[in-house]
Amino acid sequence: MKPLKLEMSAFGSYAGLVEVDFTKAGSGLFLITGDTGAGKTTIFDGIAYALYDETSGGERSGSMMRSQFADAKTETYVKLTFLSHGKIYQVRRNPEHKIQKELKNGNTTLRNIPKNVELILSDGQVFPEKKQGTDREIVNLVGLDVNQFTQTAMLAQGDFLKLLYTKSDDRKAIFSKIFQTGYCAKIQDYFRQQASILKDELEKQEQALRQEASGVRLDEAGKLKMQELLAHDLFPCEEVQSLLQENIEACKKETTDVQKIKDEKAKAVEQLTKDISVQEQVNRQFEHLNMVTEQLKDLQHKVETAKQAHEAAKQELEKKGESIQKEIADIEHSLPLYEQAEQAKEKEKSGKKRLADLEKDQGVLGTLKQRMETSQKEWNIWVTKAKEAVAEYERVYEAFFHEQAGILAKDLEEGMPCPVCGSTHHPSLAKMAEDVPSEEEVKKARKKRTEAEEHREQSERQYMEAKSAYDTKRQQEETEIRVLLAEAAKELELTSKNLVYSGKEEAVAILEKNRQLKQRLESSVKKTQEELSQTQEQEAVYKGQKEQLLQETEGRKPLELTEKKQQQRELSEEVQNAEDRLRQLHTTQEINERIRQNLQKYDAKREQFKERAAVADTLNRTANGRLSGSMKMDFETYVQRKYFKQILKEANRRLIKMSRGSFVLQLKEGQESGKGKNEGLDLVVHSLVTNAIRDVRTLSGGEAFMAALSMALGLSDIVQRTAGAVQLEMMFIDEGFGSLDDISRTQALNVLEELTGSGRQIGIISHVNELKEQMEKKLVVSKGERGSSLHWEL
Repeated sequence: MKPLKLEMSAFGSYAGLVEVDFTKAGSGLFLITGDTGAGKTTIFDGIAYALYDETSGGERSGSMMRSQFADAKTETYVKLTFLSHGKIYQVRRNPEHKIQKELKNGNTTLRNIPKNVELILSDGQVFPEKKQGTDREIVNLVGLDVNQFTQTAMLAQGDFLKLLYTKSDDRKAIFSKIFQTGYCAKIQDYFRQQASILKDELEKQEQALRQEASGVRLDEAGKLKMQELLAHDLFPCEEVQSLLQENIEACKKETTDVQKIKDEKAKAVEQLTKDISVQEQVNRQFEHLNMVTEQLKDLQHKVETAKQAHEAAKQELEKKGESIQKEIADIEHSLPLYEQAEQAKEKEKSGKKRLADLEKDQGVLGTLKQRMETSQKEWNIWVTKAKEAVAEYERVYEAFFHEQAGILAKDLEEGMPCPVCGSTHHPSLAKMAEDVPSEEEVKKARKKRTEAEEHREQSERQYMEAKSAYDTKRQQEETEIRVLLAEAAKELELTSKNLVYSGKEEAVAILEKNRQLKQRLESSVKKTQEELSQTQEQEAVYKGQKEQLLQETEGRKPLELTEKKQQQRELSEEVQNAEDRLRQLHTTQEINERIRQNLQKYDAKREQFKERAAVADTLNRTANGRLSGSMKMDFETYVQRKYFKQILKEANRRLIKMSRGSFVLQLKEGQESGKGKNEGLDLVVHSLVTNAIRDVRTLSGGEAFMAALSMALGLSDIVQRTAGAVQLEMMFIDEGFGSLDDISRTQALNVLEELTGSGRQIGIISHVNELKEQMEKKLVVSKGERGSSLHWEL
C-alpha cells in the first residue's frame, strides 16, 4: 500500500483545505520539517484516520481532530488516495461535527454533519456497504489492521524506544495485538480452567467420601477409630471399609442372639395373653349377670307401675267419656241453628247499612239526587236568563216605539205627504235620538226572549222528572229495607231461644275442646297399654338372659387379674425392646452396607479424577510456564519468541551497519530467560567487540536510537511478511536523529536509503538542522496565527 495524495480540511492544526501530493517527492527519503506544534505528525494522523477511523497515537478521536482555527462553515474531513496491488483507491472520512449554514432568508443555523466514510473503488464505483463493511474492506485492501499499520508505517521514537526497553509482559501485550497470538492465551486459559475444574471435582469427590463416611453408625470404640482415620489428609477408603465390614459382621451376630431371646419372650406373652383373655371373658359374664339381675328387679317394679297407670287411664275414660260424647253430639246438632242465627244477623246488619246509606243518599239514590240537583240548578239559571231576556226585549221595544215619529220624519221632505196626517207642509219635524234601536235589533231581542223562555220551560220539565224519579226510588228503597229488618228480627227470635252459647265460634271452640279431651283420654289408655306391653317384653328378655348366664357360669368364679397383667406388660416391654434393638441393628447394618458400597463407587471416581487432574495440572503448568525445574515461560511467550527472533534477525542485519559492527541484540537464552518470572521476551546486548553480554539499559542514547530503529524496521518487515506478503511502500520515522553523531547519522540514513531501493518512500520527521542540509526533498510545515500550511521544497 502506498499513499499518493492526502487532503485534509479543518483537520488538526490546518484551518482550511491542505493537500499533500506524495507523488511529487518520488521514491527515496524526504524530510518533514517545521516548528513544534505546526502539524508534522498530523500528516500521518490524517492517513491513519482516513484508513482506520483512529489517529496514530490512538488517544484522540476523529471529532477531537477538528481544527480550532477552522471557519464555522468549513467541513472537517480527510481524503486519501492510495495505491494497493497496482490499483488506485480513494477513501473519504469525516467525524461527526457541526457547521454553520446560511438560510435563504439570510439567517444562519447549525447543521449537524454525521460521521461517515466513503470508499471509491478502482473502477470509480462507490463501495456499497455501510461503515462497518467499508472499514473491513479497507483493512483487506491495506492488508494490515490499525495496530499492525501504526507499528510498521509510523515509527515514533518514543514508541520504538519503548519496544526496546519494555519488560517481557509489556512486550508480550504489544506482540499479542500485532501477531494476534491471543489464541495462545486462550489455550493457556483453557488448560488453567480444566486444571481448576478437575481439582475442584477431585476435592468434591474427597468431600463426598468424607460426607458419606459421616453417616456411619458405630459403637464408641468404632467412633474413636473412625476419628483417627478421618484425621488423615487423604481419605483412607480401604481402612474405613474394613472398619465398616467388621461392624456389619458384629451386627449380624448380635441380631441372631437378640432374635432368639425375643422369640422366647414373645411365646410366653402369647400364652399369658390367652389365659388373661379367657378369665376376662368369665369375669365379664359375672358382671353381666349382676347387671341383668339388677335390671330385672327394676323392670318388675316398672311392670307393676305400668299396670296401675293403665287401669287409672281406663277408669277416667269410662267416667268422663259418656258426658263428653253427649255434649259433642248436642253441639254438632245445634251448629246449623248457629249458622241460621249468623245469617239473620248478617241480614239485619245489611238492612241497617242500607238504611244508613239511604239517609246519606248513596248508590243509585245518590245518582238520582245528583241528577235532580243538577237539573234544578240548570232550571234556576234559565229562569234568571229568561227574566233578563224579557226585560231587555221590553226595553228595546219601548225605545223603538217611542222613536217611531223621528223614524217617519227622517226621510220626509217639504211637499211630501205625511204618512200619519197626510199634510204636505212640515213646519216642525220630529227629531231622532242618537242611540235608537233598529227594527232588526228589536227582532233579535224578541228571538232571544223566546229562546230563553223555551230553555226555562225545558229545564223545568227535566227538573220535575228528576225529582219524581228520586222521590219514587227513595220510597221504594225505604219500604224494602223495613221489610228486610222485620224478617231478620223474626228469624233471630226463632233461633236464639234454642241456643246455649253466644255464637257459633264459642260452640265450635267448646266442641273442639271436648274432642281433644276425649282423644287424650283414649290416647292415654293406648299409651299405657303399649308401655305395659314393652315393659313386660323387656322383663321376659332379661329373664331369658339371666337363665342363660346362670348356665354359662355354673362351676366357675370371678378372679383378680392385676398380677397377671403386670407380668404380661413386663414381658411385652422386653419383647418391644428386643424388636427395637433388632430394628436398630438392621438399620445400622443396612446404612453401613450402603455407605461401604458408596465409598467403593466414590473411591473409584476419585481415582479417575486423580489421574485426569494430574494430567491437566501438568498441561496447565507447562502451558502457563509454571512447570517445576523448567523455564518460567508460558505458551504465548514461547510462540512470540519465534516472531521476536525473526524480528531481531532483520534488525541485527541493519544494526551491524549502523553501529559499524559494534553490537547486536539477542534474546535471553536457556535458564537465564525466566528463572523466577516471565522473562522469555527480555533483550540483552551482545558486544561483538568484547564478546560480552550486557543489559540493554547500558546503551548510550545514540546506540539506543540505532538499536530501536533497527528493531522497529525489523518489526515492520516481519509484520508485513506475516500479514500475507504485504508491502508498505511508504514509512514515517518520527525524531531521534538528534542523539546521533555525524557518522552514525550518515550510517542510519544509508540503511534507510537502502530500504527505498524498490521504490519505497520514507518520510523522516525531525528538527535536526543537519538533516535539512543533508536531505534535498523536504515537506515544510509552517505554523501561523490562523492555522498551519505546508509546501514542498524539491
